[in-house]
Amino acid sequence: MLENKITCIVCLLSEIELSGNAYWPTAKGQSIDLADGLRVTLEDVTCNVHWTERKLSIALGKSVSMVTHYQINVFPAKIVCPPLVLLADKILSVT
Repeated sequence: MLENKITCIVCLLSEIELSGNAYWPTAKGQSIDLADGLRVTLEDVTCNVHWTERKLSIALGKSVSMVTHYQINVFPAKIVCPPLVLLADKILSVT
């Protein structure tokens, strides 16, 4: 993510589908230390009707990048549906 300057991540699995195996911190202000000195910190969380938006800081040494993580709350039964279209529109508007 740091090498490629990624600013947006989309997770199409709900909390239930992940079964508690999140790859990001779950509490605001919490950090997770990963391999090679990489640190992920949850800066802010906004819960919308169809998705959760998380602001994460990714730090490696003195290099820090901000990433927005979008997670669908409930994956819809149909691939083409309003929640996914709304999420795609949101992502396209900020990237």
